[in-house]
Amino acid sequence: MFVIGEMVCATIPITLRAIIRMILITINNIYAIAAYLWWTNVLRPLRWIKPELYHAIEGTIYRWLQEAVAYWLWTAGYTSNLVLILIVACGRVIW
Repeated sequence: MFVIGEMVCATIPITLRAIIRMILITINNIYAIAAYLWWTNVLRPLRWIKPELYHAIEGTIYRWLQEAVAYWLWTAGYTSNLVLILIVACGRVIW
């Protein structure tokens, strides 16, 4: 019996589903973190040329990384309330 909306398959034991889920999450996190680090290194020269643009792009990429983690939590049945707090110091916004 397959329930597509809840992504439940009664024919696979829960232990096997947990192991498969853990493997997929690990692969996804390794890929996502590697891509994040690659893009921040590629954009590093922009940090000295136009720091505001660099921080805006890097902040967006970091939020995407957090959203990937929140998605895995959500599909497991957990809820995540992410609150972005901007600290304003010396007239600059620090992410």
